[in-house]
Amino acid sequence: MANQVGIAINALAVLVLISALIVGLIHAYLWRRKNSESLGFKWGFFVIYSTMIPYILLSGFFAYAFVENGESTRSSIGSVLFLTFVVMTFLFGVKRRRWALVTITVLSINPLWWIINSIYLKNRWLEFKTT
Repeated sequence: MANQVGIAINALAVLVLISALIVGLIHAYLWRRKNSESLGFKWGFFVIYSTMIPYILLSGFFAYAFVENGESTRSSIGSVLFLTFVVMTFLFGVKRRRWALVTITVLSINPLWWIINSIYLKNRWLEFKTT
């Protein structure tokens, strides 16, 4: 049973990464068509979507679990507020706001991406918007 749960979690992780890659590449292509004079942002869109999808899934799962188990509305409201924060951060990340990109890097909870993104953001810091 535990082995099946591990397989399901790994399959979900691969599915999330593949879907984030597809959506990120589509978004990068559409963005590039509108902003042909700017540098591409494929890696940024991939990081944004691959971090956003699991947070949305987890927030939805927790909200559902709180409602199903008859937990207090405070718990449900907390998960909805967290989901709102996450979605707004990712929307501003797609708009290439500096603070949102730094926040998304931290939310990724992936030390390898922290290193890669710190180099990426340092090299391209001036082209991202401040507000």
